[in-house]
Amino acid sequence: EYNIVISGAELYGDGSKGIVAYATTDASGMVSTENASETNYHIKWDGETLTLRDATVQTDEDSAIQCLNGSGEVKIQIEGVNTVKGAQCGIDHCTWEHRGPITIDGSGTLRVIGGAYGIRTDGLTINGGDITAESGDTGIDSAGNVTITGGTVNASAEGPTAHGIYARGSVTITGGTVTATGNGTNYVAQGSAANGIYSSGSVTISGGTVTATGTSASSNGVGAGIRGVSGVTIT
Repeated sequence: EYNIVISGAELYGDGSKGIVAYATTDASGMVSTENASETNYHIKWDGETLTLRDATVQTDEDSAIQCLNGSGEVKIQIEGVNTVKGAQCGIDHCTWEHRGPITIDGSGTLRVIGGAYGIRTDGLTINGGDITAESGDTGIDSAGNVTITGGTVNASAEGPTAHGIYARGSVTITGGTVTATGNGTNYVAQGSAANGIYSSGSVTISGGTVTATGTSASSNGVGAGIRGVSGVTIT
């Protein structure tokens, strides 16, 4: 039984039952539970909170970190310097059977790299930390809302319709330093465009520092730094 897979390592945690999983990583990104303990770990998982402490996670499989706890929220606490890289997705909590929100906080740094998505989730909140999400399609992809209250966030993507931050819900930024870049390249259709921040709902910025850059195709595509289908409010 397991409720998260990290670079092929199947881990099970349930804090309500006192079950906590520990794992270590090596320089190549391999994850192992052998000899890992509460005093020797890079990864700690209690079924709700995933602690990354100087962890290096890398896989040639689809997702480097695959959350498998249904619709439950996953809290990611970052300590030290961490790197997560997957062939398609760095951190994924948005499959058909397992899709829920992620909240990231901590004092460390986290660099997430994916071929298509850096971080893919059904709702994302970033309260702190130094977060970088890079991909060939969307740096941060949320089926729900994106909320940033603090920390430093760099989200970027490079591809035909790239988006730094893409939310099917709303985007709300109340603090922190946010840089979002959609670097459109190799356009495959007229109208293709890339956006720094894109929301199917609204974008509201009431604090922090935000730099957003988008690009357009040479035909009739119109990329934007910030685009909100239901409007953009900056106060």
